[in-house]
Amino acid sequence: MIITTKNVFKEDISTLDGGTELIGSPCVIYSITVSHESDADPIISFSNSATAYDSDERVEKICLTAEEHTKQMVYPNGLFCDSGLCVTSNVSSVDISVTYE
Repeated sequence: MIITTKNVFKEDISTLDGGTELIGSPCVIYSITVSHESDADPIISFSNSATAYDSDERVEKICLTAEEHTKQMVYPNGLFCDSGLCVTSNVSSVDISVTYE
């Protein structure tokens, strides 16, 4: 079986409750890279949802600091999301890159 991975990149994800849609259909996530360009301490939350961030469906939460501007989460066996993937942040200037199939 050949696995064909895809990448999605979003700049300046939403700080609003609805967040930013990254993937609008079922997917398997292999890595998530988060980076920010501010002096703030961002908290970035991901949910298993296709159209808007849903805290009841949260699958990952990443916290960065003013000193740690980039973090990568790797899922060797894949992180299955049966709806899709949405993200929100508590501060602006956060960028997300996701490798998935």
